[in-house]
This record gives sequence, structure tokens and C-alpha cells, in this order.
Amino acid sequence: MSALCGIWGRPYIDLASSIDTSCFAELHEEIVYGLSRVDVSYTGGSLKWMNVVAPWVQGDGYVDYGHVIEGFSCDEFVRFVSLTDDPTKFDVERRASYRFGDETDHPLTREQMLYLKYKYGVYFPWKACYHLLENDLWEDKHSGEGKDFGEEAQREFPRTVAFIRSLPFREIGRCVIFGIEAHDHAPLHRDSEPGQTLQIAQSISFDPGGNKRFVLASRDGGARTPSRAQSTGSTTWTITASSPTRSSATRCASTESSSRRSSRSSSRARGRGRSRPDRRSGRRGGARRSRQPRPR
Repeated sequence: MSALCGIWGRPYIDLASSIDTSCFAELHEEIVYGLSRVDVSYTGGSLKWMNVVAPWVQGDGYVDYGHVIEGFSCDEFVRFVSLTDDPTKFDVERRASYRFGDETDHPLTREQMLYLKYKYGVYFPWKACYHLLENDLWEDKHSGEGKDFGEEAQREFPRTVAFIRSLPFREIGRCVIFGIEAHDHAPLHRDSEPGQTLQIAQSISFDPGGNKRFVLASRDGGARTPSRAQSTGSTTWTITASSPTRSSATRCASTESSSRRSSRSSSRARGRGRSRPDRRSGRRGGARRSRQPRPR
């Protein structure tokens, strides 16, 4: 029995015996090639401000943009919002009332992300974030209603999309590729507050590259369990699926840490539906602008 009892008395479940991973080498090659052809975004730069990191991470010295923005002067705020799509929407006198970034009404533009990084040294753990299947809000990541994989995603990542669709879920509400650059790390964190909802947030993660370092930690950090499985009830290239109605066998226990690349999909189980535009309302996983497909 592990000190971390996340799933059936275990910290995580290795799903290799239940899911065919023989295609992972092909998926890894498709993902690294595809990411070079699409627009990716940053994410994770406000985890401290959102208070979802492990307690000891708060003091690690890496700059969080939520804290930076809270301290803006009038001039700093004006300069910052000048990098939004419509600066006229913001009143400098009400700057303390606005929230920017992940899970807010004002996702960061690419220009704002780069400005925060260059000017204030903000650390974004995931610098390659791409939504294969969009979700508008963190709360709707388990529902596949009205959602489908984007046209660009199906064109650039056809094998990956086919693999995800083959999973035994009724619907998929969120599917994201996360990538961490060389020498970067993901801070220990959790994606939701235990006990805040009646339903269990299910998710599955995959690491097609087989080179992700992943660890689960206890609340005080005293017990840590590394995972080397390529498919778990949570794992970076990662594909996560979440379901509030399934048993917790498909759910990764709590926090995750460093790795190289990742794609994650949240779902209830497998679904089909019409595609819908990204409304850019606060969803975790970075903001992507509406755009026409690039000529190939």
C-alpha cells in the first residue's frame, strides 16, 4: 500500500495493460512535427496566484504574473492593456477589478505573455500549449456537448485525434497538448480543490515520447512517488480524459511535475458534436486567437 492513496489504494494506475500504446512512437513524431506548424500558447504562469500549487512552491522565486499584475501602477497598467485586442475596454481607475489570464474573462494575448516574460521575468511552465479540442471554461471541461476536434487539429494531428477518439469514453470535453521546454519544469500543483464538487474530476494522461518525468506528492511533500508509465490515470506528450460519472480508475491522483512534452484531454467519455469557435473566456491552458488556417 502506498503512502499516496489516490486510486484503489495506489497513487496512480498504469493503463498500459488496458490501452494499446504501440502507436506512441508515431504519435510522438506527429506531435513534435505538428507543433512546429501551428500556433501554440503559454500557460501556467499564474498557478501561484490561483493558489493551486503545493505550499512550498509559493516561495521558490519563480515570478507569477497574477502577483505582477496586482502590483501595476497606472502607467504600467495602461502599457499592459495596450497589448490587448481592444485597450478601450479597460478603465485604469478600475484596474484592481480586472482579472487577466487563465480562467478569467481576459485571457492574455501573445504580446502580453511575451511582455510579462521580458519585462518582469514571469515564468510560464508550459510554453507549448495547443488545444486539440476546445473548452470555454474550466468548469465545462468534462462535457463534450457541442464540441469536436478542431479542423486544424484533425489536419495536423490525425493519428493523435484518432487515438483519442478510440478511448472508451462517452464524450470528451477537453484535449490539450502541453509541452515543457528543455531545462524548464512544471511546479507541483493540483488542478482542482478536493471536496469542492460533488463529482470526481476524471482524467487520463499519455506520454507518447516516453521521456516525461512525473511525480505525485503528498500534501506536505513528505511522500513522493515517481511514475515512469506512458499511460496512467495521469501522466507530458499527455492526453487526459475526465469524467464526473466514471470510476476514479481513470483519474490521476493529485499533482504533477516536470517533463518535456504533454498532451492532455479532459472528458466524460467520448463524444461527437459540432465544432464551435473559441470565445476566449477564461479557460486554463492559454489563450489562442481566432485565425484563418495557414496555407500549407
